Amino acid sequence: MESNNLLTDKVQNNKKEIKNFQKIIIIFGIISLLIVVNLVYTNSSISILSRIESESNIDFPDSSNIIDFDKKPPIDPIIIAKISISESSVEKMKEDIESKTEYSGSVSGALSESMSWWTPNQVIVEKTYWSSEHILVHVILSKQNNEYFVYIECSVF
Repeated sequence: MESNNLLTDKVQNNKKEIKNFQKIIIIFGIISLLIVVNLVYTNSSISILSRIESESNIDFPDSSNIIDFDKKPPIDPIIIAKISISESSVEKMKEDIESKTEYSGSVSGALSESMSWWTPNQVIVEKTYWSSEHILVHVILSKQNNEYFVYIECSVF
């Protein structure tokens, strides 16, 4: 009888150990998932900003942050974003935008017209230009409540 009780106790202890091990595995899984999500978010923000830089021929400072973003793929893709920049980089950004050759045609039906977050206030500089033979860029540098934002739309034709 005593060996049955001892066996039952061992089985109960093993069950507790298995449950504790399962809890540890679940916690480890959750932590791993959070790390992966953080890495994917960080890398996708970096790759989006890199793509915007590439398509617009504008260099954004390392401290830039994408505030809002949307895209309309796959045929004639459009990328649109609101990017925050530091006050210390405003003058360089303004010079970079001003150096682009203004597009003299008219543009209508832009994706920016349908974005609720496309709300530039105090416009510092605004320009529409061809960054390449097939990419038309509309960019606005603005100030809002002592913060600086670049609104940018890159349309591939």
